[in-house]
Amino acid sequence: MRCNRLPSTTCVLCHSDIESSDHLFLNCPVTRRIWDHFTCLFKIPKSHGRLCDLWASWRMRVLPNTRDFCDLLVKALLWNVWLARNDIIFNASVAPVSL
Repeated sequence: MRCNRLPSTTCVLCHSDIESSDHLFLNCPVTRRIWDHFTCLFKIPKSHGRLCDLWASWRMRVLPNTRDFCDLLVKALLWNVWLARNDIIFNASVAPVSL
């Protein structure tokens, strides 16, 4: 059962790939730009490919004294991507980010 009212399974942020959790939150070009901004700004390791790696191998590469901050940053980023995606789907909004 789908919760997407749109007739397509294509990512509503980039329109270039099938939406999956890994694509939406990590690999979508729109989301990737956000990740790149914050990883560069805070000098933290880049995440790679899969959500299950965020709190496993990726989190272990983060300096111990910054893990709480990085956890909060990741949660905020994922939550805001989810909100933007749902706004597009359920409110017929348009993604404001251009590639």
